[in-house]
Amino acid sequence: MITTMVSVLENNQDSDINFYVLSTGLPAKDKELIGKLTEHYPNFSVRYIDVDAALFQGFNFTINYITVETYFRYIIADWLPDIDKILYLDADLVVNKNIGDLYNADIRDFYIGGVADAYIHGLRHKTDINLSSEDLYVNAGVLLFNLKKIRDEHMVEQLFFNQNKYDSIIKFQDQDIINLTFRGKIKELDGRYNVTTVDFDKKRAWLKNAAIIHYTGALKPWNFSYTKPQRKIWRRYFRIANKLLDNKIAALFPLSGTKELLLSVGKIFYNKKTHSQNVTRIFVLGICVLKSETSISWEA
Repeated sequence: MITTMVSVLENNQDSDINFYVLSTGLPAKDKELIGKLTEHYPNFSVRYIDVDAALFQGFNFTINYITVETYFRYIIADWLPDIDKILYLDADLVVNKNIGDLYNADIRDFYIGGVADAYIHGLRHKTDINLSSEDLYVNAGVLLFNLKKIRDEHMVEQLFFNQNKYDSIIKFQDQDIINLTFRGKIKELDGRYNVTTVDFDKKRAWLKNAAIIHYTGALKPWNFSYTKPQRKIWRRYFRIANKLLDNKIAALFPLSGTKELLLSVGKIFYNKKTHSQNVTRIFVLGICVLKSETSISWEA
C-alpha cells in the first residue's frame, strides 16, 4: 500500500491529498509508517475507517490470494456520502504519471468508468455470467466511480442483491458483480490508465505511455520469482518509500517478499471536486495480508 501511495504522491506533488483507509483493523505500526510520509510529502493527510467484515459474510471467494476487503468497493458510495466522484485504484499497481486527466473524464451518465479487461476477453468469460459478448467488461483495479449516481439510483443495494443472485456463477468475485450490475452504464477509459500484466507483451506502446501500471495475477513484483522487466518500475517507487522511511519497510518482515506485500497491496480512490476546490480522494483497499482500504484526497 505504501508503495502505491508514494507513486501517487511522487507524480501529483502539485495537489493536496487526503487518504481514507477502510480496514478491519490496520496495525498501529502501519499507521505510524504512513504518518511518517507527511514529513516528506506535506500535501497529504490520512483518515482511518474501521469496517465490519460481517457485512460480507458468506460472499464467494474464487481467487485464493483475495480476501474480504475486495468487497469493500460495494459500500464506498454510502461510506463517503459527501463525495460525488472518486477514482479507485488497486494497490498492486503504481501510478507513473499525473492522473488528473483520468479523473476529469466525463462520466455524468455512467456509474463507473474503466479499462476493458484483455484477460477476461481472452477467456470468453462474459457469457458465463449472463453478460453478452458485446457488453463492456472492465478490470476493477482502476475504476472511476460516479458515487452520486450510484447513491441516487440505489445501486449499492443492487450490488448486494446481485451478489446473492449470482454468487454461484461468478469467477472473479466483486469484479464480476460490478460489471453485471453496472452493464450499459460503464464508460470505457483509455487503456494507458490500466496497463495490466496481460498487456505487457502484447501492447508495448501502452506500457511506454502508461499512466498506471497494474501487476495483475498471483505473481507480484515484490515476489522474488517475478522476472518481468516491468518489476523495475514498481521497485523504483518501493525504494523511494523505503528510503524515506529509513528502511523500515524492508526491516518489518523476513526476506520472503511478504514485507512488500503487506505494505503494497490494496486499492485506491482518487476524487476531485470543482475547479475552485480541487479535492482528490484516493481510497486504498487492502487485500491479501494488509486487509485494509485507503483513500486519498487532494487539492490542486
